[in-house]
Amino acid sequence: LTQSPPQRFPDSSQLLERQPGRVDLLMTDVVMPGMSGRDLADGVAERRPGIKVLYLSGYTDEAIVRHGVLGAP
Repeated sequence: LTQSPPQRFPDSSQLLERQPGRVDLLMTDVVMPGMSGRDLADGVAERRPGIKVLYLSGYTDEAIVRHGVLGAP
């Protein structure tokens, strides 16, 4: 297990390009400054099709719905 916690999408993109081996899992926060975890996952999936994504968040369900990440129940 290797973790590499970039703070912004450009950093994530560059990190992904420098990663010599296989990337099996992207763990990302749902709500981040400047972009969403979904946007990040979409960008990563363009470079690594089939990558698994685990979304995490410290926000409440209500806040996540407000940010447009999940549909309202």
